[in-house]
Amino acid sequence: MRIRLLAALLAGLHLASVPAAAEEGPPLEDGWYVERGACPGECCSFGRWQVAADTPLYDRIRGQDQVGLARNGEHVTALSGDFYAVPIPIDVVHAPQSLEAYAEGPDGGPVPLQFDLGQRIYVLTYIGEGYSWIWVAGRLAQLYTEDLYAPDGGPDGDNGWQTCDPPAEDCWWRVASDLDEQPSEWWLRMRLPDGGEGWTQEYGNFTGRCRM
Repeated sequence: MRIRLLAALLAGLHLASVPAAAEEGPPLEDGWYVERGACPGECCSFGRWQVAADTPLYDRIRGQDQVGLARNGEHVTALSGDFYAVPIPIDVVHAPQSLEAYAEGPDGGPVPLQFDLGQRIYVLTYIGEGYSWIWVAGRLAQLYTEDLYAPDGGPDGDNGWQTCDPPAEDCWWRVASDLDEQPSEWWLRMRLPDGGEGWTQEYGNFTGRCRM
């Protein structure tokens, strides 16, 4: 399943990719990394969704002017989404010999990556099945980040991004941030039955987005 997911994601890498930059960090908008057209999770799909609670729609992302109301019980069309996340900087403190990290090769297939001691990478947004988009050496890539985050409590008893102490082959990273959780916002553009359109980040008020 993980190999099939990786192949599918790399096949669409150009949709989420951004131009390489000379600076170390990823391109940001007011401190946020933005993934356009994002539907996070391996089963997420835009299309016909059902409203589970009355939800105001606004004229723009973070807008204040309400332009419509998605009413409980009716069906709406999820048109697209923009995912905003604050990148999490990760320093390589032990040169790992084996990584589940990939970039897109010249033929469009996955190319394994290796990280160098002292290199900094940035975790951007979650893809699914443990993989996240990352920014490394001026380009977009994918990394299996399941081991870097402990939602059920890490070795120090806290949830959040974990730092290796001491570094080892299977624990090669140091989180260069004091964030326990990654700030993020997912804004959705919806079309109402009457044709009106607007934005919301209340994605929990809708059902039907997960389609296998």
